[in-house]
Amino acid sequence: MKDKIAIMLNGKLMLPGTLAEYYNVCGKTPCRCKDKDNPQKHGPYFQLSYNLRDKNSSISVKKRDAELIRQMTDNYRIHVQNTQDLSLELLELYKNEGYQTMIDKYERLIEHEISKKTGARPESAVLRETKTSLEKWKNKSIERRIEIEKLKVKVRDLSASRDNWKSKAVQTGTAVKELQAEVLTLKKNS
Repeated sequence: MKDKIAIMLNGKLMLPGTLAEYYNVCGKTPCRCKDKDNPQKHGPYFQLSYNLRDKNSSISVKKRDAELIRQMTDNYRIHVQNTQDLSLELLELYKNEGYQTMIDKYERLIEHEISKKTGARPESAVLRETKTSLEKWKNKSIERRIEIEKLKVKVRDLSASRDNWKSKAVQTGTAVKELQAEVLTLKKNS
């Protein structure tokens, strides 16, 4: 099925119909095409005959365009055959595995082929990567919040510790001053 989808998406130009090459006899009496011994018809001429919407028609094709038109009609035949083969495969897949499996497989293959042609990643891959990225960012956010809470606790504890040591330092400073004053008083008295 994958190769049929690739053919379907190849983007080649297509024309319906058949390109015919023919030679013609003109109505002039002294012409080489009327020679009784060795007649040489005029041509080659090319004509594209096609049937669209149940209407037959044909157009003349210039000699310089004939090979390109032939390739386009070949592309059309390949496309039609490919579409029929793909339809049969999809019918078989539906019959064996059901509607949703058929659709899922078809969409995955289409996405894959489009991504190969355009270089873009399939939508499902982008969605998967986006979800993974979102999960990573959520986890980072949670880790950062936890770290912030730990740092807040640490700051609170350090602030409390600093205040405690500051008050002890102030008390000690006051005690030192009192002792220094007492030492001075004792020196004066002795």
